Amino acid sequence: AATAGADILCLCDTNGGTITARLGEIVADVRRRFDGVIGIRAPDAFPLLGLISTLGPALAMGNTVVLVAGRGALTAAELIRVIQNSDIPAGVLNIVTASNPDGMANVLAGHKDVDAIWSFGDSKAIGEVEARSISNMKRTHTESNMDWMGPQGASLDFFRAATQIKNIWVPYGA
Repeated sequence: AATAGADILCLCDTNGGTITARLGEIVADVRRRFDGVIGIRAPDAFPLLGLISTLGPALAMGNTVVLVAGRGALTAAELIRVIQNSDIPAGVLNIVTASNPDGMANVLAGHKDVDAIWSFGDSKAIGEVEARSISNMKRTHTESNMDWMGPQGASLDFFRAATQIKNIWVPYGA
């Protein structure tokens, strides 16, 4: 299960007290899969580091990203020039600039085609994003006082947040 990417595997006794012979097949179907479309409200502090720290894991795990540039919109505009000359396919990364980035994050949080939202702003803005995401059960990853220069900024938490554990139920027996 660990090599398939699962963090936790739970087997319930639904087979008369025995382990199914198809255990390996079931375990192979428990793994981390990408979220789909992630909306990211980029942090205002350390604009380039924050952009790269959030975009890298989201894109590396196979997601499409709609990035709200935050108050570092010029940094995001420079990053666009680099990305346009890379191998990232068109439409995989979409960058939006707004005079009110927190308001745009709220729009993404309520949008039905966005599967997850990450927000790195002040506590009030994060609370609004989380409240807006409830209606469509959107996954959220939020931080208000992130230490981008410390270990938290280089954390594997972004990779975990960019995926979700999926499993496939394999009925067994009559």
